[in-house]
Amino acid sequence: MLQLVAMDLDGTLAPFNGAIQPKTIELLNQLQKEGVKLVITSGKPASHISGLVRQANLQDDVIIMGDNGGIIWFNHEFPPKDPFIMTMTKEAALELEKIRNAILTKFGENVWVQPNRCTFSLFSRGIDIEEVFEFCDHLFETEKIQFLKNFKTGGALDVIPKTIDKGIGLKYIQEKLNIPIEDTAVIGDGANDVPMFLRGKIRITFPQSAKIFVKLVPKVVPDIDRALEFLIGISRFEKSSFLEMLE
Repeated sequence: MLQLVAMDLDGTLAPFNGAIQPKTIELLNQLQKEGVKLVITSGKPASHISGLVRQANLQDDVIIMGDNGGIIWFNHEFPPKDPFIMTMTKEAALELEKIRNAILTKFGENVWVQPNRCTFSLFSRGIDIEEVFEFCDHLFETEKIQFLKNFKTGGALDVIPKTIDKGIGLKYIQEKLNIPIEDTAVIGDGANDVPMFLRGKIRITFPQSAKIFVKLVPKVVPDIDRALEFLIGISRFEKSSFLEMLE
């Protein structure tokens, strides 16, 4: 029975740099009324996600997963109660600092670095982001980077330890709440969502991003509202079927 829905933020739950739309908020509330717990995740800091969720005024606590799974809040209050921070090895921390320094030395003010805590994420500012992507790949090869991985999503570069990603973060949440993969749905649109898709039985994406997840056989829907409507329908069908079994 559907118990948990994890969804990406930018390009999925809301337009990039945009607010969660009123219709989407209404559907999220309906999912919560069905007893489904919500997880909102992003490469952005947890505090950014928290602000959007508080503005949406959802009826129940939302689980927040920022820094591409590196930081988890089991509520959307600010400041959070008992935030969990994923472990970063000393080797990964040293490599992350090396990559950070090299990219900032190369591009300077032509990139903007997010205030992440346990990952390194940036956006281009005045240059083609492909230049940053190519330079990052070059660094990974020449510096023989072993403890990091990177995701290139649209206009952003995310460099994170191999011990951190949205899939690892979602696994931690599932174990903490005792919710299995079979009762989890995921919604996303970028390469950094792929690890999360491995932790959900129901996998949903959109036409423009379907090729990223083709091997994971996702359900493709036009937009986030259709995705949420689909999940609300599943939840209600499962509940009615369960009640019929008890009669």
